[in-house]
Amino acid sequence: MNNETGTLLAVWKEEEEEEEEEEEEEEEEEEKKKKKKKKKKKKKKKKKKKKRRTKKRKKRR
Repeated sequence: MNNETGTLLAVWKEEEEEEEEEEEEEEEEEEKKKKKKKKKKKKKKKKKKKKRRTKKRKKRR
């Protein structure tokens, strides 16, 4: 191998490694987004029913 092909191979390998790293970072970001979405979901609080005073008043009479 001469100098030119050696440097081309080195550059090509570096580009491939960079692409793989970018893909991994994108996948990690997507996973983080999914986790965040799951955290946003909250359980709905049950509303307490207000008891009417009139029922108690009627019983007293």
